[in-house]
Amino acid sequence: MKRLRLIWIFVVMAALAGCVKTEMVPGGNAEVTFNVFNAGPYVPTTKAESLLSVDGGIESFKSKGFLHAEGVNGTQDFFGANGETISWNGTDHIWAPSHPYYWPKSSNSYVNFVSWYATDGTNAIAPTSVTESSFVINNRTIGASDNIMVANPAWRFNNNASIEYYRFNGVVNGVPTLFKHMLGKVSVTFTTSPTTDPDDANTTYQVTITSASIAGVYLSGTLSLSATDPETAATTSNWTAATANYLWTPTGNTGSITMGTGATQPQALQALNRRSVLPQELTENSVLNVTYSITTKVNNIVVSTETNITASVLLNTIEKAGGIPIDAWLPNKIYNYGITINPVSNLIVVTPTLESDWGSDTGTISIE
Repeated sequence: MKRLRLIWIFVVMAALAGCVKTEMVPGGNAEVTFNVFNAGPYVPTTKAESLLSVDGGIESFKSKGFLHAEGVNGTQDFFGANGETISWNGTDHIWAPSHPYYWPKSSNSYVNFVSWYATDGTNAIAPTSVTESSFVINNRTIGASDNIMVANPAWRFNNNASIEYYRFNGVVNGVPTLFKHMLGKVSVTFTTSPTTDPDDANTTYQVTITSASIAGVYLSGTLSLSATDPETAATTSNWTAATANYLWTPTGNTGSITMGTGATQPQALQALNRRSVLPQELTENSVLNVTYSITTKVNNIVVSTETNITASVLLNTIEKAGGIPIDAWLPNKIYNYGITINPVSNLIVVTPTLESDWGSDTGTISIE
């Protein structure tokens, strides 16, 4: 017999905050430093969050500099062909290259910068190619711990910029480096409620997840960003992606993300813990599947066990208020799906928290 699973959706958001004001620092031949911030893809640069390691962020990243020297045709690798590692110096409170570099003395010379941070949680992820106007990671299979950020390209700098950061009421000198996350994250948590029969305190329930997965989603893709020199005074600009909303172009066939299994109480079962995912459209094939069992006890003695109970939901049918579907995983968004199984009423309640710039909305869907 099919069991009707009614799912209630509650969506909560968290927006980025903070402001920056940028001015050029007078004087030439100064040492090159960086001023680093973090924001979501393609949001106004006035909304920024600190990326300092003391705030739990990164401690270093990679950068390539492209020198346009006065009287020289073409560009030179300012940091060398392989770029340079930029690290946080907590003593001096600056981001700086591992070796000192100095701005060109000529006011007619300048450097363009492309910076990025990419790791699988242990090892660096090497981009396929980096130029002053392009950034490419080709056919990457996104691992659970992948973290890929790319900063807005910084154009035509020949000195540090003095950036007043209102959030911390401080001023930092350096190349404006506004990072944007290129991936999304997904979490799934299972709980049981109630665990005791509301009509009989001697009857209790144990729910066990025996299998769970998210099927029909792309796991691999190509990130191809391009930018055009604005040909103005020192500034930063956004990248343009071939797939604007999702940044990545999926490659290969769709696959499945397997989740952990086990009992859903006394502690919630964290079946998927903020796994990195490829930003993408969620199609009619994008499904969250779960198989579970319910064990009933009376006075702590097992009286029955129902196994192989299955339920599924099309991810793109989860709606915000007004019937607007959540039909994609977007970059820089964390989708926390909290799933509560009710062994008495045969209902499943889903409470997804979206850490994004969406408002708070509610809606309902049903599955069977």
